[in-house]
Order: sequence, then C-alpha cells, then structure tokens
Amino acid sequence: MSRRTIVIGSQLFTAATVFAAAATFAVSAHADTQPPVCEQYGFAGDVLFRQGDGFHTSFASTGTQAFGRAIATNTSRPTMNGTVGGGFTGPRHFDLTIRWDDGTVGRYIGDVGNDATAYGTANGAYFDSVLPLACFPTQLGNPNVGASEIEVLVNDARTHPESYPPRGDTAGAAMAPCDGPFESSQALADTAAVHNDFLASQPVEWVMTRPHMHASTPDGMQMSTDAGAPIDQAGFHSLRAQIVAMGYPTAAAVVQAWMQDDGPLAWGHRNIILNCALSQAGAAYLQGGPGGHYWTVNMGNP
Repeated sequence: MSRRTIVIGSQLFTAATVFAAAATFAVSAHADTQPPVCEQYGFAGDVLFRQGDGFHTSFASTGTQAFGRAIATNTSRPTMNGTVGGGFTGPRHFDLTIRWDDGTVGRYIGDVGNDATAYGTANGAYFDSVLPLACFPTQLGNPNVGASEIEVLVNDARTHPESYPPRGDTAGAAMAPCDGPFESSQALADTAAVHNDFLASQPVEWVMTRPHMHASTPDGMQMSTDAGAPIDQAGFHSLRAQIVAMGYPTAAAVVQAWMQDDGPLAWGHRNIILNCALSQAGAAYLQGGPGGHYWTVNMGNP
C-alpha cells in the first residue's frame, strides 16, 4: 500500500516505510530562513525556573533533552516532586512536561533569548530561567550524539506513547505501548548511516519525489521493502521498516513530527514505532548535504 506525498513548505520532511505492509509518507514544515545567533541551545546541567505563581522548579540535564527528576518549591505551599521529559524542538524553542508525583502535569513551553535566558509559560504562569542556558554549536554535527538521541527518544516513545499524544484527527493512531524498547542493532545502524549518506548526495527535489526518500540507489531500489537492498543484505529478511526525516534540527523535533503531527499521513511513523512485532532498530544522523539534517531509523527482524 502506498500513500501520496504531502509537502508543506520547503525544508523539513519525514517519511516512513514498512515491508509486508508497505507505505510511504512525507511531510514538511517551514524552516527558519535566518539562522539564529546560536545554532542550538540546550540545558547546561542545573536548570532553575522562577515562576510567577511563586514556585521555583529545578532539574538537572545536559544537552537538548531533559530527563530525570524535578522538584518545585514554594515558601507557602508543599514541595512537589516529579519526572521531567521533553526538550528542544528547534534552535531556541523547548517543550517540557513534568509529571508530578501527585498526578498533576506541568507543561513548560518557552524560548531562549539572545542573553541565553529562557522564558515562557507553565500552565498559564509566566516563568524565566535563573541560570543561563548553553549554546551547543557543534553538538548536532556529531553523528554519534544525534544517533544516540534519536534512539533514546524513539524507545521512549515506543514504551511511553502517552507522553507523545497525537494531535488533530487521531483516527488510526496506535496508542498502546510496547513492553520494551527496540534491541539495538549495529547492523541496522550501519544501514541507516549508508542511507543518510546517499540521501545527502542527492538534490532535495529528487529526494522528495516519491518514493525516493526511501531509495538506496539512484534507480530507486527501496531500502526497507526490496529484496537485495541494504537492510535485507544485513540479514533482516522477514519484517523490515524504515522512518526518515530531513531538515529537522533536533532529534526531539523529529520524534514530535513522527509521533504527534503525523495525522495527515495516517500515522504511518507513529504506528511503525509502536509496531511491537519489530524487534531490533538502528539509528543514524548526518548533518550536511542539501537537506541540512538527515535522520534515519531502520528496524527489522532477522
């Protein structure tokens, strides 16, 4: 089964295929035309938000993603403890969720100014950061960092899809979590890296001509669905799948698109991530080429 390509804007694209129930998906969104002063902001260890409702919320994370425990203190109200997740979805913009132990949820949506101060709203209350955030000018250029981030987030989405609620028309969107993460496969990661290299060698217009985003050769051999293609050659002969993104600056933005904004594409990316029959996965990231950023996750069963 195949679906038509949908293109909105010109810079950001995602696509997904799965062998044995083959589908091709692509979506794009407008990208910033002017580069920011800092290519990518992130958390610099200790993070402290000062809120207009009197709370001071803190957690510790380094990089573009937030993980671990958070605490909120207030001189006139009980201390709250919870678990933070989410991160940067663009060079300056971040979207965090803190699930407090009492069952309530805090949503922290904000941006980073030129002075490295974060500001935004948390459930309607204004907040700003007491400590400056950090610029990570080279982080996205490291393929190992990018691959590690996308793998962590895909596995988090696979086991905790409730943290990535689908937006818009949710008909057909898988909701149930898988019991565990993908088993990491270096062989699949290697094929994902080969795929990124190939896409980065082609013009964006060619990549976005269906079904080239999943091609592994100029003549259009499909990476996940065709016998003899790299995933098949790597030993994955039964069930194979692939999800691809181009142009997105962070792993968080990619997974948000795959899990939460895929409605116009029948939730193809989300449903592949939540296909518990797929057992192994390998991820790769490449910065460069005409598309700027290339993300590929290959999945399969030997």
